Amino acid sequence: MGNPIASGLMCLGPSFFVSAAFILSIFANSRCYFYYLSQNNPARDAFTTLIVEPNRIGLWCYEGVNGVDYNISNLTLDHKYEVARAIGTAVMAIGFFDWLFYLFAGCKPFPPIAFKFVGLLGVVNCILQSCVFLLGQSRACNQVEDGCQISTGGNCAIAAAVVWFVGGVTSCVAGKDVEEAEAAAEAEAAAGGEEGGEGGDD
Repeated sequence: MGNPIASGLMCLGPSFFVSAAFILSIFANSRCYFYYLSQNNPARDAFTTLIVEPNRIGLWCYEGVNGVDYNISNLTLDHKYEVARAIGTAVMAIGFFDWLFYLFAGCKPFPPIAFKFVGLLGVVNCILQSCVFLLGQSRACNQVEDGCQISTGGNCAIAAAVVWFVGGVTSCVAGKDVEEAEAAAEAEAAAGGEEGGEGGDD
């Protein structure tokens, strides 16, 4: 039997939160302004030997004091920086899957377990997005006290983690509602069949 709610209004809530979280994660993990480098941070000199003095850094690039973004995807600072990059990539991959699911869920029936699985992935993404702050423990930030301050990307990461959690929970709730609706529809169909049988006997 087709899912009676998968293409209905129950998708709107989790679809909105998943889409918002995915967009926030893009800004957090793909842009060049996750952290602001303090003036006494030695990492400023490290980056300067490559191109120009940095002002803000992200996972894959940094913003120079001249306002221009520079790619540093081929630069390895330390293990924690690389782990933060890997986690950020995982967040983007899972986020794209969740977003793609709800892109089709509005018009294609899916079983309740699919909504619950996507909801679980949303909660996982909440945890992973929070772990991207490991970047602040890397050599780019930890060489001096208060070496980095949260910038626009970091604020987006905080918001994304919260919205991923909300999206995950609402997706699980949607899956539960779908399951209950299917059970109710089956019970109604069974009751209708019994009434039809009794009418035939009469």
